[in-house]
Amino acid sequence: LVRDPRRYRPGLTSWLPIAKERYVGQLRACLELAIRSLPELHQSHARHTFEQFVTRVDQDAALRGFSARQVEGMAFELIRRVSGRRWPLDELKQRWHDAAIPALPELWKDVQSQPTEDARLRRAIELAVAGNQFGFEEFLKVQDPARPIDFLTLTSAPIPFESTQDHFEDVWQRLASSGRKERILYVLDNVGEEVVDLVLIRLLLQQGHEVIVVAHGEEAANDTTVRDLQRLFRDPRVWRFSAEGKVRLPKVIESGSTTRGTDLRTVSAALQKEGSRATLIIAKGEGNRGTLRGVTRDLVNTTLQVPF
Repeated sequence: LVRDPRRYRPGLTSWLPIAKERYVGQLRACLELAIRSLPELHQSHARHTFEQFVTRVDQDAALRGFSARQVEGMAFELIRRVSGRRWPLDELKQRWHDAAIPALPELWKDVQSQPTEDARLRRAIELAVAGNQFGFEEFLKVQDPARPIDFLTLTSAPIPFESTQDHFEDVWQRLASSGRKERILYVLDNVGEEVVDLVLIRLLLQQGHEVIVVAHGEEAANDTTVRDLQRLFRDPRVWRFSAEGKVRLPKVIESGSTTRGTDLRTVSAALQKEGSRATLIIAKGEGNRGTLRGVTRDLVNTTLQVPF
């Protein structure tokens, strides 16, 4: 999948100094969610173990040069081990799905209201980019059950595309102007966002493209997992949304990555196979932008600008 495997590095940014400042707080939040039901003594031990890990990464010369995504992968595995929980964010993810799924008909109506096929495609891509707002900080806001999520308003808010850092125009022009049918590898980003992606995926399937969706096998913060998609696809409202478009729900495969983004050093056999057959990769989000570099397939990325 990579042109020069010897030069491949999973992520654009080293752990020190910028990534540590940005990500340690997010990793601590994941830890707290994972251990909140444990006895206090176990919680204290888990926190101490995590802080020892952070200190070691800072001080060990062999670890300091690791990319942020490599350190994240180790941290997520540590959190699973000290908490004994494989899916600690399930409850929050379900709340996001509960808020997002009812918006599907309105989002589709928005797309269908556009006057031409190309305009409908453009609007669906705009919504997919808008879904990238649902980052980790936004995700955590649903910890308060009394705080409602106005998903439709969040998704429909105008996006300043001059401040995006993506291939928005490339995606649209390629799919709008090309007469050929693409075999698309669609690499998901965050929970909540993947519900908006279903709008674009339905439209692509209706246009005759083949779409294979890629998600994580293990939990990595709020990145979408195969488990999340299985729960999403079991929902009758999602079935109905797909059936109304006279398309099937897309095939789903595991990425093999243990961190946010798609670490190609740990790529699954399924992703190797489908990646070699794809004609186009649509990768969502900042994590995928940094990790899917130097690939041998045509790659387009849709993500909002991240000040990094």
